[in-house]
Amino acid sequence: MAFLRRITAFGNSNLGPALLNEFQQPTLKSVRCLTVTPNLQESEGWLSKLLMVRKIDTGKESHSRLLSDTEKVFELYVHIWSYDGWKHASSVLGLQRNDSSLNALVKDQEPFLRSRQNQFMLSFSFWPNPEPQVHNSFYEMRSYILKPGTMIEWGNNWARGINYRRNNAVAGFFSQIGQLYMVHHIWRYEDLVSRKETRESAWRQPGWDECVGYTVPLIREMRSRWMSPNSFSPIK
Repeated sequence: MAFLRRITAFGNSNLGPALLNEFQQPTLKSVRCLTVTPNLQESEGWLSKLLMVRKIDTGKESHSRLLSDTEKVFELYVHIWSYDGWKHASSVLGLQRNDSSLNALVKDQEPFLRSRQNQFMLSFSFWPNPEPQVHNSFYEMRSYILKPGTMIEWGNNWARGINYRRNNAVAGFFSQIGQLYMVHHIWRYEDLVSRKETRESAWRQPGWDECVGYTVPLIREMRSRWMSPNSFSPIK
C-alpha cells in the first residue's frame, strides 16, 4: 500500500523538489493532423448539426505529435510513502498525531505551503513493485481520473499494455482514499529526449495503439508531472 502526498509550495520556499521520499517494502499491493467530420448534407436539420461530434483518429502515432508541436512542463513537490498494510498505516498516522516533534515539523512547514492533498493507494498487481534503485534519472508521473466503474477495464487493458513499456516502468497505483477512481503511472527516463524516443518507440509497436484506444474513453481527466528525486530518495 502506498500513500501519496502532493505539496504546492511558494516560489521562495526552502523545500527542495521531492520524489518518492521513502519506499519501504510494500506488501499491499511538427505537423498537426486532425480528422474532420464530413460535410453535412443540407437536408440535415439543426439538431443533427448540434449533436455532431468531431472525432480524432487514434492512429498509430503519439497523440502529442498529432495535436501539438510544443510541450509544457508542470512542477509539483511529490512525496510517496510505503506502508506494510493498513495496520502499519494506521499506526503511523497515530504517531503523527501524537508525536510532538512531528507536529512541530508540520507547523514549521505551514508558512511555505499553499495546498496539500493526500491519497492512500494500492499497487496494480501487474506493475513492477517499486524498489530502491539508483539510475540518476528523471521521473514522469501520469495521473488519470477515470469514470466510476471502469477501474477493472483499465486494469485489464494495462495488464497487456505494460508489456510495451516495462523497461522504464517504476510504479502503478490506484486510489483507495482521497480522489477515488484515480490512477498514477510512474515512468523513468534519462532526460526529456529519452522520454520522447521511448514514447515514439512504443507507438511503432503493433498493439500499443489498441491499448491507448481502449483506455482513452475511460478517462475523465489526466495530467503529467516531470519530477527529479531528492538526494535522500531511495529511488533516483
